[in-house]
Amino acid sequence: MLEMASGDAALFLGNQDVLELGSGIGLPSLVIASLPSAPRRVEASDLSSTLTSQFERNLKRNEKAIRQMCGCVHSRVINWDECLSPLRGDVEGVDIILGADIVYNPAHAKTLIAALETYLNPGGKFILMNPPEKKRKGLDAFLQELHKRGVVTVVSFKLLESHFRCWSLPLHQSNAGEIPSTIHNMDLIIFTKAFLCLPSSS
Repeated sequence: MLEMASGDAALFLGNQDVLELGSGIGLPSLVIASLPSAPRRVEASDLSSTLTSQFERNLKRNEKAIRQMCGCVHSRVINWDECLSPLRGDVEGVDIILGADIVYNPAHAKTLIAALETYLNPGGKFILMNPPEKKRKGLDAFLQELHKRGVVTVVSFKLLESHFRCWSLPLHQSNAGEIPSTIHNMDLIIFTKAFLCLPSSS
């Protein structure tokens, strides 16, 4: 995912602060924090405190391996709705925000945009993995709002899955005779935040 977004995951992640929104149990955050090219700080967030607690338990089980690569890994509850109003106190921004299939409600055109405006530093990147075949409600409106605030690139690819392994190929490199067992169409939406953004739509 990161290599497709940047061409060089090590260069992309090095010395960066990363936030995952709608992380669930935070598997992407755990994987990123365990990479040799791990970022400076990784934070998994979700609306559910139950899920963030599960992330902390998973982190503890893998703490030795993860802490060797990334010294600052934790989780917290983030409610996107609260970002619609100015948050109290200073908000520490991040360089990269990740999300996987987190736009599925028309309200996200406002709430997720507000969260990105709150937490993503100017010039930072938001990377969203989205399954286009699910035709998520609110995605078109969300993309329209993104375009008002920076540069948006969409990369379509196929996720090829075997019993114990999965990998990704650009659409033009796929071959029906070589598909292992299951194929998933995916869009990688890459947003680079402008240094001067328009205010949120009311």
